[in-house]
Amino acid sequence: MSATGGMIILPEGLAAGTKFVLENPKTQQKVEVNVVRPSQLNQEGSLVPVEFLTPAPQFWNIFFPPTVN
Repeated sequence: MSATGGMIILPEGLAAGTKFVLENPKTQQKVEVNVVRPSQLNQEGSLVPVEFLTPAPQFWNIFFPPTVN
């Protein structure tokens, strides 16, 4: 997880470029995401890497330190 996206587990994989709305059930916050590369299968399901289409640093309800350039 990061302030710009994360890796989620879904029952089935999604193609790179797929856009959908992801909801955090703890906060009920919703954000539109994009699948950035093909999913990888593991024993729990498909690992799907996503990026937020709009900034959502509070989505995961985790504090991320500011980035330094």
